[in-house]
Amino acid sequence: MGGLRLISTFGWLLEILALAAFATAFVALSHNETHAVVVFITTGAVMVFIATTLILGFRGQTAPSRRRHGLALLLLSWVVLPIFATIPFVAISKISLISGYYEAVSVLTTTGSSAFLSLDDLPRSLIFWRAILEWLGGALTIVTAAVAVDIASNNRHGGVHILTPQIADISRLAAVAIRILPIYIVLTIACAFLLSISTVPSFDAICLAMATLSTGGAVPQDGDLSSYGSVAMVPILGVFMIFGALNLVLLNRLSWRSVVSYLKSPVILLRIYVLAGVSIVIFFVFNQHTSALESKVGSIVLESVFAAISLLSTTAFIHDADIAMGLPIALVICLVMFGGMYGSTAGGLKIDRVVRMFYATKSELDILVHPSVVGPASSSRIIDEPQGILWSYLIAFLLGIVVVSIALSGAGLDFELSLFVATGSITNAGPIVEYLGLGSDARIVFSSLPESMRGLLAFAMIAGRIEILALLALLTPLFWSS
Repeated sequence: MGGLRLISTFGWLLEILALAAFATAFVALSHNETHAVVVFITTGAVMVFIATTLILGFRGQTAPSRRRHGLALLLLSWVVLPIFATIPFVAISKISLISGYYEAVSVLTTTGSSAFLSLDDLPRSLIFWRAILEWLGGALTIVTAAVAVDIASNNRHGGVHILTPQIADISRLAAVAIRILPIYIVLTIACAFLLSISTVPSFDAICLAMATLSTGGAVPQDGDLSSYGSVAMVPILGVFMIFGALNLVLLNRLSWRSVVSYLKSPVILLRIYVLAGVSIVIFFVFNQHTSALESKVGSIVLESVFAAISLLSTTAFIHDADIAMGLPIALVICLVMFGGMYGSTAGGLKIDRVVRMFYATKSELDILVHPSVVGPASSSRIIDEPQGILWSYLIAFLLGIVVVSIALSGAGLDFELSLFVATGSITNAGPIVEYLGLGSDARIVFSSLPESMRGLLAFAMIAGRIEILALLALLTPLFWSS
């Protein structure tokens, strides 16, 4: 009967979403959006009623005890929560249910793509609703990853960490959230404050801060970020995108004295080298597509570093569209596939896995060349997946991109767009389409897709957030008996 407890846990998550709806109603009231106030209050009240019923009805059940219970809660969170989040999109903007669900899934999974043709035409309350959903999705990602990491480090079990029953235990989730989320909240407030004093309007600063720390990239207006005219915006967003892509679980465990040694560790130094190398490559690419180089060297350097951070963190912000265009398709796709660190809000394969794949390949080559060599055992890491899991996940990840790309090509998109949209959805970096240099036409790509394709992309975004290999476990009879 332990599985029934996860229904109560889901009820608490729904309560949090209801609080977000009430907060958005206050934003709507401050902007004199009367109809939106009614919609958000009604939506919040409905969610509170349903959530309270679930909490009271299943609170006496025993704690979840099977691995499938953890996966079941994640599916409930990423599949069912967006259904409730869809209501304001449909009721206020009058879009279809599928489009509204796509929009809700996009922001909750911190993907950031949008089915709306124009954000400037939307009420400010809906813009805030997109931002707060994205921020909550980032928080849920961090907490579930933190629980998984704690479990892995405690029992040294390895494997796909989200397949653990403790994820569906509300007491475990609450304890981890209390320990981890304060740093997430403080970073968001700090980002919003710095943006607001850099001449960015307060409302936009708050929305951009939530999009930055969640690495979702959902901007509050049409056009690129240069339209704000803030010189300090680029370094501010760059720094906080790095925080969003870092392992907040590990950062929380550091003492002030160990921060310096942590920054000097080989793992962090490797990431710095990767960022520097990618920035240099992007700089040379931008050079070839920018005129009057002598007068824009500083801008190109800044845009190169910003683009490297933006893509590696899967945020996919674009500051100056006139400069940030023409990047090779393969480069953009590779960068967002690397993603941030495990335990962060970033999507993609996670750079931790990529590094372990590199060392696993090196080890296999060493054994091939020197089959009798004896070497030291590898030191344990906070993320310790068996090599077989690493390669299986990579194959499943790439296969998912291929399948979605083929489906989109069949729907009429050309090869480049299909590959970009599929990769952006599964890596939860939806706005990368804008790096094709389409300008305002980038939004037309999503809004013009058939309803069935938007439904497929919603599923792809959920699969990317949950991790595809875990979803494949649903097809394994042994998983259901464990």
